Amino acid sequence: MKKCFSVVLTAIILCGIVFAGAIPAYAMEFEALESRQLVANQQQASPPRWKLLPYWMQWILRYLCFGWLWMRNDDIVTVEPDIYDIIIVAGQSNAAGRGGGTKEPSFKQDDTIQMMPQNSNKIIPAAERIHKKQPVGNFWLTFARQYIDKGKLGAGRKLLILQAAVDNTGFSDNRWGLNDDLYLNLLNMVDTALALNSKNKLVALLWHQGERDVSLGADQATHAANLSALVKNLRNRYSAPKLPFIAGDFVQQWKRDREEACEPIVAAIRAACEEAGKAAFVETDGLNSNDEEIQNGDKIHFSRAALETMGQRYFEKFLALL
Repeated sequence: MKKCFSVVLTAIILCGIVFAGAIPAYAMEFEALESRQLVANQQQASPPRWKLLPYWMQWILRYLCFGWLWMRNDDIVTVEPDIYDIIIVAGQSNAAGRGGGTKEPSFKQDDTIQMMPQNSNKIIPAAERIHKKQPVGNFWLTFARQYIDKGKLGAGRKLLILQAAVDNTGFSDNRWGLNDDLYLNLLNMVDTALALNSKNKLVALLWHQGERDVSLGADQATHAANLSALVKNLRNRYSAPKLPFIAGDFVQQWKRDREEACEPIVAAIRAACEEAGKAAFVETDGLNSNDEEIQNGDKIHFSRAALETMGQRYFEKFLALL
């Protein structure tokens, strides 16, 4: 019995020595076969190398391979996904950003500030959008930089901006209602971002919109009800009743040319902020349009310099709500 045991033990040791250098290769081949990855040419393929060994050696090699695979898997390091504070940016073109002018962009790309572009679930480094082959400014990059510089981002966390705004869209054209495409896309973006890590959290909803509804003749009561419903629904869906909501006024140059049509919508936005609670309205006095900066006829959009100032104003309102 002892002699038999010695023979078996010696055989195991010899197999281990002979095949030690080949164990990783055999193990990977065995693992691939077991996971059905070796399916090509399977009808007339020659048997794998380990099948050519004597049957008893196959079993010894199996156990040696399993041991090698177990040790290899034990060394795998699991990297936790990034943890994000999430800022939602929604509305139309002045939220997306169309700022031109002579001012050079002041935002420098930073790995700490990421973004998810509209209608996308991909996360990329935050940057100005490209419009007609030119970078155009926005207010939320300034807001993001202020958020970090003022110490609101916790250690080990990053900032993720969900850029859901789309040019020339409103409630009256059935784009931002609770059952409309842009709002549903926004919810999908938020769902995706929150699912990346259980420690992710929503920190702000930044809204700028209304010009489209002005052009379509919306009334104050309807616009206020639509915007209030959006804020309420989003807060309820994500169990975030105190999520700060911040909205802003139009370009003053553009508003002066259509004061009678603008006032009901501006009043509606103010009313929605008051009703929502934990919300604020940003004034835009002194903020120039693109036309005022470079005389290009674009009176509806804020210039890059104006948007940077507006980003600071949005952030000041955000701080006051905390």
